[in-house]
Amino acid sequence: MRGLKDKRVVITGGASGIGAATAARFLEEGSKVAILDRDGPACARIRTELPAIAGTFLADVADYKQVQRAFGDMVVALGGLDVVINNAGISIRHKFLDITPEEWDKVLAVNLTGVFHVAQTAARYMMEHEGGVILNTASTNGIVGYPCYADYNATKAGVIELTRSMALELAPKVRVNAVAPGY
Repeated sequence: MRGLKDKRVVITGGASGIGAATAARFLEEGSKVAILDRDGPACARIRTELPAIAGTFLADVADYKQVQRAFGDMVVALGGLDVVINNAGISIRHKFLDITPEEWDKVLAVNLTGVFHVAQTAARYMMEHEGGVILNTASTNGIVGYPCYADYNATKAGVIELTRSMALELAPKVRVNAVAPGY
């Protein structure tokens, strides 16, 4: 990666897994990184593992008001905003006929509505300022689909289409892409 020195980066779901690895990589490139996550103990661990981060901010991406509050704090901590990595996501593995309405709602709330909340909040800021980049984490599940992941597959397909729409509407000031990790 090049050109990331001093970029101000927010990573959702950044306290563990792909998000934590992404945070570490951006820090290696000299970026200023803030992590948004709903897991307090994981945020405490990542602050120890990556002491160079600008901060961790507790919020559930499925809750619009929490996202709004956290973004205000993150922008202040970073001194602005250049890049948002929309990485937060959950998976509840069940056969299609066994998914409860509550489980369906929970997965959609985090994986799709959460991406919307964060992306829209970030895009509004970026459109009013110098622009920026929004990178949404989709999945190969949103392209191919896998058994026992109907809810997850549906959300990741939604992220892919949301990304396409955002890219068309926000260009050229805000660049929007998705990555689709697989197994």
